[in-house]
Amino acid sequence: GARVFGAWLNHDDSRGVNSLDMLETTNGRTWIKHYMFDFGSILGSGTIFAQRHRSGNEYIFEQKPGWLSMVTLGLYVRPWMTIDYPDVPPSVGRLEADRFDPLTWKPEYPNPAFANMRPDDAFWAARIVSKFSDEAIRSIVEKARYSDRAATDFVTKTIIERRNKVVAAWINQVCPVADVALSADGSLTFTNAAVDAMAATPPERYSLNWFRFDNATDQRTPVGGAMTVSSGSA
Repeated sequence: GARVFGAWLNHDDSRGVNSLDMLETTNGRTWIKHYMFDFGSILGSGTIFAQRHRSGNEYIFEQKPGWLSMVTLGLYVRPWMTIDYPDVPPSVGRLEADRFDPLTWKPEYPNPAFANMRPDDAFWAARIVSKFSDEAIRSIVEKARYSDRAATDFVTKTIIERRNKVVAAWINQVCPVADVALSADGSLTFTNAAVDAMAATPPERYSLNWFRFDNATDQRTPVGGAMTVSSGSA
């Protein structure tokens, strides 16, 4: 799911050397904790200057664009070269949302973890991104204490627009039914993460099928017929 977060905030330096897995033990319980660090190249920042236009759109080295540029003697125009970045205060990095496409976003270097991201991984991350409300995002951006109010407004607006695109791109790639719970009295409740994130319209009905699952054989057997409900409870 790190690719989803990286695309949202244009964390283009997301790579193996900037992550670390540590085996930690507390009170006799051991687990693996994932760390990410080095966030100097994020939100359009190049650490000490605005990030390059290529950031988020193409790897530092890609054979196809390189060959096309060479055989056309530089006449080939890479798509990211036509992005019209807004005129923003100097305190804001090279960041935009109009041409941003979460599904084609790329960090600086190929990342096997990103390539191996499954639809359910993306759903998990997109659902977390969807929890950041407009108000929460503005409050976080205001913590930067930009001296120019226009910078605060632009960064807030851009992060919100990128959030919307990220959620729309990934939260519907799997069945968005979540938080499924079966109470002692046999009542079933669930939520629709895509509807909650306003990335889908509420369906008219849900079709439920029950199965008996055998853990030993990994087999499931249908139990009864399909049920139809109109809300997140049955």
